[in-house]
Amino acid sequence: MKVQVEKCSSAVSKKRILVIDDNLVNKAVINDMLKNNGYEVRFASDGREGIDIAEQWRPALILLDLVMPGMDGMEVCNSLKEIDFEHRPSIIIISAKGDKETIVKALSTCAGDFLVKPIDEMELMARVKAQLRMWDFNRELEADKKNLERLLEITTTMSASLDPSKVLGTIVEKVAETTDAVRCSILLIATGEEGYVLASHDNPDVKELRIDLAKYPEIQKVVESKAPL
Repeated sequence: MKVQVEKCSSAVSKKRILVIDDNLVNKAVINDMLKNNGYEVRFASDGREGIDIAEQWRPALILLDLVMPGMDGMEVCNSLKEIDFEHRPSIIIISAKGDKETIVKALSTCAGDFLVKPIDEMELMARVKAQLRMWDFNRELEADKKNLERLLEITTTMSASLDPSKVLGTIVEKVAETTDAVRCSILLIATGEEGYVLASHDNPDVKELRIDLAKYPEIQKVVESKAPL
């Protein structure tokens, strides 16, 4: 029996960096540094615009100026904490104010790191890469947590139900959620030419639907090789 999964791409790129800074010179300097290192960059000139872009674009990292007109960096930080991000972006505060009190307040409130102007490219890139590693690690932890929760749901259903179709339906539903699949099905391979769809998450009414495997070369390849495709 095989689980067939068709995936769609919804992953947020860890190359996305949002810069929120009202200083045109700072933005130009940071833009050159980031783009020279292969990052995808967007800019906001004030806090409100930055929050809107962050909510829609979902960057992996935000470089945030501390002193800006209107909302300052700390207010932007607090507003970003209220957004329900699927994967919360890391934040590096960038500021000319480098006193201990300012740095401690920023790091204890919401920032992952603090960088004092003027910006050195080697230092900036080292801190960017460190924060993106942390973002990637946290994203993997979130995915593992969700996978364990779904596995628990599946095992709970299996232990509580004697209805095989209900168990199989739960499996395809949770596998589809976990993998962002467009379609997830469980197939019973009867012969080299014939198979049966026992459950499909996009159509719960499908049960023992006969299919001609000649129309599905990818399934035939998996059956022959006994390896994932």
